[in-house]
Amino acid sequence: MVKQEVNGKEKLTIAERAKIVRIRGIQNNDLPLIARWVADSETHGKLDFAPEPPKDWRNRTEVQAYISQFEDYYRNKNKDEDKNKDEDPKKITPLVAVNSMLEPASVLTIRWRGDPYVPKDKRIASIEAFMTDPELRHKGIGKQTLSAALDVIFYEYKGYSGEAAREARLWIFTDARAGDYSSNINFFRQYGFENLAGNWKEYVAKREIENVGDRDAMWFKLTKEKWEEIKLGNSKIAEHAPIDLLNLRI
Repeated sequence: MVKQEVNGKEKLTIAERAKIVRIRGIQNNDLPLIARWVADSETHGKLDFAPEPPKDWRNRTEVQAYISQFEDYYRNKNKDEDKNKDEDPKKITPLVAVNSMLEPASVLTIRWRGDPYVPKDKRIASIEAFMTDPELRHKGIGKQTLSAALDVIFYEYKGYSGEAAREARLWIFTDARAGDYSSNINFFRQYGFENLAGNWKEYVAKREIENVGDRDAMWFKLTKEKWEEIKLGNSKIAEHAPIDLLNLRI
């Protein structure tokens, strides 16, 4: 089979684009692509961080304003702060799964600190803004990304007074805008995530998240002990591409 060329380069097949070779930190040139993923209606309905996409993608000013919101998020900037000042980027660690052409295929954010809804000093990390390239859904990319994130959360990160996290938490939308949210719940449950009592509206108010206060979501948690139990029963669930730890903010 002869591959097509785009701008003088061979265009990868879907299978090749879905083959993850590395998990690394986020880069500025990833942001326009991630912004396009968020504009996908299915992705947009499942995310807690989901700025409204431009009405006209040909309008450079509108598009740049949209992308700048992702720059602020991934640098962990406070919306009321000086735009030239980072709040504390080490409070979060974005992970990006890339293919052999080093193209992003999935992204996930780990929040170590700064979530006022999570008890302080309990070594609890939060997972948020988890998405895959809409063209590459159901190819196992999300599984690798999450497995890598759990290794970072429970074993690699030592930012809690020299220790790793003891628990991971996340929210899953359960309203009409989220579509088939049951598949999302089942996805995380296979990793050992369990329901946790939580009030989405209280969470949104404390985090000051815009445009999602009228939605509904369920809170889930995973302990290190539960993750290790899951791995003992199914070692393949923990498989993932190598993590470029030197390139991560941990």
